[in-house]
Amino acid sequence: MKISEIKQALLEYKDFHGADIPDTDQIKRARSKQDLRDILNNHASFLEDQLADALSHLREFRDTLNL
Repeated sequence: MKISEIKQALLEYKDFHGADIPDTDQIKRARSKQDLRDILNNHASFLEDQLADALSHLREFRDTLNL
């Protein structure tokens, strides 16, 4: 795939919940496939962190309920 095609695909991407990749400026400025891979990997890390935060918050809530 050409870089321009990958950029377009990343800009149009919607995940399972309908959310996009919010770093659109970085996607547009990317000059290489490695730049685009890094953006996608950073987004994956963001999603992992978001999940960890959500689970931690849920555990704290469960603990306050003594369940």
